[in-house]
Amino acid sequence: MAVVRLDGARTRVNLSLLDVGGLLDFDAFKASTVALKLYDDARNYLLFSGSGLRYRVAGGTIDQVTAGTISALSLVENGVTRINITGLNASAVAMFDLVRAGNDQGFINLLLSGNDTITGTPFADTISGGAGNDSVSGGGGNDTLYGGAGNDRLYGEAGNDVLDGGAGSDRIYGGEGNDTIIGGADNDTLYGEAGHDTIRGGTGNDVAYGGEGNDAIYGGDGNDTLYGEAGDDILYGDAGNDTLRGATGNDKLYGGTGDDTLFGEAGNDTLDGGAGNDRLYGGEGTDILRGGAGNDILYGEAGNDTLYGDAGNDMLYGGVGNDKLYGGAGNNVLYGENGDDTLNGGAGADQLYGGGGRDTFVFTSVTDSTPQARDTIYGFATDEKIDLRGIDANVTVANDQAFTFIGSRAFSGHAGELRAVTMTDSSGTFIYADTDGDRVADFVVRLDVPITLTAGHFLL
Repeated sequence: MAVVRLDGARTRVNLSLLDVGGLLDFDAFKASTVALKLYDDARNYLLFSGSGLRYRVAGGTIDQVTAGTISALSLVENGVTRINITGLNASAVAMFDLVRAGNDQGFINLLLSGNDTITGTPFADTISGGAGNDSVSGGGGNDTLYGGAGNDRLYGEAGNDVLDGGAGSDRIYGGEGNDTIIGGADNDTLYGEAGHDTIRGGTGNDVAYGGEGNDAIYGGDGNDTLYGEAGDDILYGDAGNDTLRGATGNDKLYGGTGDDTLFGEAGNDTLDGGAGNDRLYGGEGTDILRGGAGNDILYGEAGNDTLYGDAGNDMLYGGVGNDKLYGGAGNNVLYGENGDDTLNGGAGADQLYGGGGRDTFVFTSVTDSTPQARDTIYGFATDEKIDLRGIDANVTVANDQAFTFIGSRAFSGHAGELRAVTMTDSSGTFIYADTDGDRVADFVVRLDVPITLTAGHFLL
């Protein structure tokens, strides 16, 4: 395992930017079987420590290292140790050839092919862990950390850092500052911590925590679990069957494709399930819930919420508060529950339950409840309303006309008539509307209870 410490004041000594050929033109050297020190003309040097070192010297300089193992490396610049690496087990022949050729990336890959521990400086470092299960700490400064292949741990610490786990199941901690965290491939665990962070899970089943601040979290591919935590966060589940939790703050949650579960929790949240059969829970606050495509279940819970089922056969529960429920397309079931709620089933044969409170049942088109696909209102009370103001009662003339309520009488052939009939077979009460004057109902709604309706029960 390589243990790497950076103590540089300049970014040129960052490990993954190390210009081994240009930094050390090794005008002089000292060599033994346990150490090789290469100097440049400013007396900066690169020190290799190891065992069994053998050399070939030609023309007063080292022509080739012929044997040996390197266990440690130090880079000293202007009398200060900028890089110190211990715990190596690398071929001295391969390492010297890479240094002499100025092959920076090959040199770094050889150094960091195992399970490494790397600690950055108080400055802006760029560090790559390479292959293996690495632990990389940025320290102070705006750092860029790459875990590489393997199950890595990256710690951004102070500064606005970029942390990329790469392949493997990584754990990444942003620390203080506004960080960008990328999980990469496999199943990662990501922590934004303090600051306004951007977190991308990448592929795999990832778990991400925003921490403090207003964070943006993208699950990417896979079945991800995202926690916004403190702040006004934006969470995107993207592909897969994801779980999103906003926690405190006014959060926005987007499930994306897949069968997702979204929890707004505290705050005034916006939840959008996207494609798939989703479950949305608004939690406390005045929330907006959208099911999107698919057969969704929406729970407004506490607060005065607005719920949209959108496409699909959806179930909407308003919960506590004065809620607005819109079923959208499909055969939907709407429960207003407690509070003075507004229910609009939309197109399809919908079931509307007002629950406690004085509820209003809204219809904005004759296609909301046709004779072939009629809505049913359950538990309609005498102090509730049926709102038909959005329907043009007379389609034979211009502009939007109001209905004329005619009680239980038959249609007379005048467009715009509205009648209500209580059935004798206990099947409830039926509301019929004729919008074109042909004496045939264009709009039908059933009430499950027998009740004598008057014009006062309608908003015409």
